[in-house]
Amino acid sequence: MKFIQKLLIVLSILSFSVENIRAQQLGAKDCFEAIQLSNDDTSIFINTEGEGIYPNEVNINMSCLSSGERNCAWFKFNVATSGQFFFNIIPQCFEIDIDWAVYDITDGGCDIIALDPSAQVSCNFNGPTFPPNTGANGGDNPQDEPPIFVSAGTTLVLLVNNFSDDLLNCEYSIDLSNSTVQLGLQNSEQLEMNLSPNPSTGIVSLNFIEKWQGIQKTIQVSDLSGRIIKTIETSESTPTFNWNELPQGTYIISVRTKNGLGASARWTKI
Repeated sequence: MKFIQKLLIVLSILSFSVENIRAQQLGAKDCFEAIQLSNDDTSIFINTEGEGIYPNEVNINMSCLSSGERNCAWFKFNVATSGQFFFNIIPQCFEIDIDWAVYDITDGGCDIIALDPSAQVSCNFNGPTFPPNTGANGGDNPQDEPPIFVSAGTTLVLLVNNFSDDLLNCEYSIDLSNSTVQLGLQNSEQLEMNLSPNPSTGIVSLNFIEKWQGIQKTIQVSDLSGRIIKTIETSESTPTFNWNELPQGTYIISVRTKNGLGASARWTKI
């Protein structure tokens, strides 16, 4: 009987892959860059190694994810109507161990995740059983949790961890079709930024669109290994910095605001 069940699932996955042409995406590695999803999203995501440039977004003392972020991806949901939020993470690798947590960042942005334990609204770290699907899906397996009731205007983020280091690059999808809430894109404002000059010998200006000028921002400069080199707080509309002391190379300049909006860009020091 179990063999037949496995065979049917294998056939359904193969059929699903052939009959549906979907965009393959890499998951965002930081909360502020979380990929926004809607009810009818049909993307396939590829799990990749590592975490983002903000490695301590999850407080391990306040989460069921005792290892924090691990081979992670972040997703964002803007709730337009009240109801049950249902999601099902469907891996295409049978032995993969996916853990996850959902956070309400409506009032505090991404920073609230590490500060307020009540921001976590659901979490699961159980190892896989067959099938390996997991989520707030109302299922009966240990890796399943009940759907989450949410109100209109709520902003949620989902952290997906791949605890199976030997199964990196495993593809998975996130099924939202059973949700009774409407997930909209109306709150999907992004913090738009460009750097100039780029490359440069040290002086660089950060230029924001008019609506983000004058807002308090946290700016971080990191190298490509994720090591944070500088952290600056500013509300300047076009902050300009002289980082002549930095060695030549490529750096990541990331900006976040208190409400969770963010942007990042590569800057080359020559």
